[in-house]
Amino acid sequence: MFLHLGTDKSILKKDVVAILNVRTHSAAATGEFLEIARDEKKLHLLTEPGKIKSYVLTVKGVYGSPISCATLKKRVETEIIELE
Repeated sequence: MFLHLGTDKSILKKDVVAILNVRTHSAAATGEFLEIARDEKKLHLLTEPGKIKSYVLTVKGVYGSPISCATLKKRVETEIIELE
């Protein structure tokens, strides 16, 4: 199953490690992690920096998404319910 992150980008749901609210960016550890991801060219912004609402951590990189954590969570949960 796929998870749509916005702007024509979808990823495999099984590759998702975590979904973080953009506000966690202000936490020191999260900010440092995102900086390292950017330096290693693993941070992919799917919109302008000021429009990012969540960060999706995957086994392949980090995506800055314009879609909120709550909406992404609903999409993941909806897919799970449909499978049952």
